[in-house]
Amino acid sequence: MVQYHMDEAMVDVLSALEVEEADDYDKLKSTLFRVFGINNSEERYTKEFINRRQRENDSVEEYADHLKRLLPKAFPQLKDQADGILLQQFEAGIRQDMIKFTILRSAPDSF
Repeated sequence: MVQYHMDEAMVDVLSALEVEEADDYDKLKSTLFRVFGINNSEERYTKEFINRRQRENDSVEEYADHLKRLLPKAFPQLKDQADGILLQQFEAGIRQDMIKFTILRSAPDSF
């Protein structure tokens, strides 16, 4: 059933996989990432976290949630400093000037 929803390149890749690669989810996922050039490394998440800014269509909550999801992937070893890192990146990337002014003026010490 799945093969009817895939393009030709994906069908070719799955056909070429060894049985044990196709049966193990993690192996299948890493093989597909490698074949299609998807970088799923800590370095990639670090860059994404550092460069993440609130987009025009992001609510404040959506922006904050995205940062919260990216942080453990970008900096898994910094769990103790997570709150401060989140707050700093949130302040740097938020769009709304009035909200930014209010946050910076209140000088919060946690996220």
